[in-house]
Formats: sequence, C-alpha cells, structure tokens
Amino acid sequence: MRETPMKLWLVSVPVFIFLFILSNCGTPSEQPPIFHSRTYAMYNVGIHIPINDFKVIAQIGIPILVPSWGMEQNSLDIRDFLDKADVFGLKVVLDGGYSAKAWGYDGLGPFPSDQVPELQTDIVQTFVNTFKSHPALYGWQICYAGGAFLPNGLGNDLWPKKTAIKLEQLKELSDLVRQSDPYHPQIIHMIPWNDPTIEDPFGLDNPFEAGIVQYVILDLFSNYSSDGLTPDNPNFVSDIGKPESEVIVNKDPMINIWGVLASFQELPEYLLPSPDDLKRDFKAINLLPSLQNIGFFGWGEPESDFYLPDDEKGSVKLLNEIQDLISQ
Repeated sequence: MRETPMKLWLVSVPVFIFLFILSNCGTPSEQPPIFHSRTYAMYNVGIHIPINDFKVIAQIGIPILVPSWGMEQNSLDIRDFLDKADVFGLKVVLDGGYSAKAWGYDGLGPFPSDQVPELQTDIVQTFVNTFKSHPALYGWQICYAGGAFLPNGLGNDLWPKKTAIKLEQLKELSDLVRQSDPYHPQIIHMIPWNDPTIEDPFGLDNPFEAGIVQYVILDLFSNYSSDGLTPDNPNFVSDIGKPESEVIVNKDPMINIWGVLASFQELPEYLLPSPDDLKRDFKAINLLPSLQNIGFFGWGEPESDFYLPDDEKGSVKLLNEIQDLISQ
C-alpha cells in the first residue's frame, strides 16, 4: 500500500479520560474510556491482520476496532489481537454474547432447524472474565439483530418467531455480563428495518428496550444493489438512517448511536462505494440524532475476499477518503 500523509492520533496527550466512580470505584484499567467528541470505528477487522494495519488505522484517526469474530476464536489469538491494538492505543469491542457459541450453537453444525438459542452462562462469563481487565477493551457487543446471523437465524422458516433471541433473554445476557464486568459499556448491533413509518419496530427481530445498553450500532449501507449494477438507494443514510435513529432515541433518550457506513464490496449485492459516495454518506450521517460514533465497514484481512488497504482486493482511494473525512 502506498504511503500517504496521515495525521497521527494524538498520543502525547491523554486521549482516553477514565471515569472514576466515587463509591465502589474500580481500578483505572477497569474503567471505560470517555470520549468527549465524535469518535470513529473500523468494523470487520480480521483477527490475523498484520501489525502494520493497527498502525495505519491508528494513524488515520480511528481509535476503536469492532471485529466480526467472537468467542469462538482461540483465546491466545484474541489476546494477541488485543495486545497489538494496545500498542497503538486502540480500543476493541469484543463479543459479549452475540455469537453462536454463546447461544448453544457450538461447532460447525449442522444444527436442527428448530433448535432455539439458549444462553450459555458459563461460556459467556468465562469469556468476559478472561478479557475484562485488558487495557485495550472498549466494551461488549451483546446482540446482533436478534440473532439474525446465528445458525437458525435469517433464512430459517422459524426465525424470528421461534429461533430469535427474545427480549427477556437479552436482558438476562446483559445482566450476566454486567455482573462480571460493571465497568465497560454494552452495545447492541441493529440492522435497519427499512420502514421509517413504523413507530415501534422493536419486535422479535430487533429486541430492544430502554436501559439495557449504552450504545446502538446501526448499519447504514447505501451500496446495496438488488440488480448487482447500481445501488437501490444512494440516499439510504438520510432516507432511512435519520428517521430510524430518531425512533431508537425516542425509545431510549439516553442511548448513543454508532452509525456505520459502507466502505466494502461483496458482490453481487454490495457494490464498492466511490470516494464521492462515502463523502455523501459521511455528510448525511452527521445529521443523525444522538450520534456518538461514525464507523466504516469494513477492513477485512489479507486472506479475505475484501481487504480495504489492498488495491487488488479493496480500495486505497477509499481508505484515503476515510482519512480525509476524519481529518476535516
């Protein structure tokens, strides 16, 4: 990848200010970082990326990594990833129970089509306890669209009516994680329901209630194409993202939105955005209510089909545009 001028993330001054609770206060390493301005995140960061990738991500001004892998990975590999992130002052959102292993789908399957998700309390607690004190930990992602991507999620005739994660199960998981780690925030990842006229869309496929988590991640991909040629709605961020964010905030006025923009390609359904596409989406996402973080999906890794910093598999122009947008 060709070298480009990058504005270093400020490492000579404290970027992360830790919140110390006056009563029953934990140690500084147990406290979540408090960002006092708009922050940025990189999504779908592979567990085996080269160490230089951590450096590049930090240099372009992105302090948070949100991987797509979870507790099914080898714990030594996870710790190695966290250690490398820590070297460059990066924080990582870890699996707090959204992955298949946390819900009884351990291994490759196949699983009975009517197998419902059952929370594996021992597995979740062990994982949280293993990594809760790592200095690179930002927080825990506890749910992804009601379990849409669990083995019996989308595509299963019984999802979401029977095989989705229920609201009560989500509350149980949140309480479980909080018992082991009361210091780091919890996060739910949502997929837009694509109908801003629905007043209360938080049903079986989007379990949500005020007070469960501190952040909601909302995918706002304008590069979806039903014909594989042109995006269905280039203005998806403003047309869908803004009104649906308002619905989320109305449900929980204390919530913070983490909006995610497309910076990836997955043909034929997801087309590679141009720098101008990303610039348009970036402008639109800044109008979302309660927006605390802007994310870019995604990074990938050298062995994956898409790898953002590689011009053969990704787009260096797109990476440079991300840097330019953040530095504005």
